[in-house]
Amino acid sequence: MKLPSLFKIPKHQQFNVKPRYYDPVKEHVEERRRIVEQQMAREARGESDAAYASSIREGFQRNRKKNSPVRAGMAQGLMVIGLISSVLIYWFYGDWAFYFFGIFIAAYIYLKVKGIL
Repeated sequence: MKLPSLFKIPKHQQFNVKPRYYDPVKEHVEERRRIVEQQMAREARGESDAAYASSIREGFQRNRKKNSPVRAGMAQGLMVIGLISSVLIYWFYGDWAFYFFGIFIAAYIYLKVKGIL
């Protein structure tokens, strides 16, 4: 029989550890089963592998247009122009170049976030 106490006595800690095992064969089988199920679902919907491949190709082309070298060249050109103008402004006007450079950086970040650059 336990007597009441004013002090809290710590109890032992209990752990419930479930061991985890990595089975590469089982993982490969599950991945293959998932791929086959996706292919069967595509065939049931009437889609062919050619339609699936063309949709993948279109996705890559969209991404390529978004990150085209023309945009990268334009952004690099703007950065060079901004740096050169900052140096010239510093040379002629002194500390005003830091303000111009800060505005230039803020405008560049704004255009980058908006997706224009």
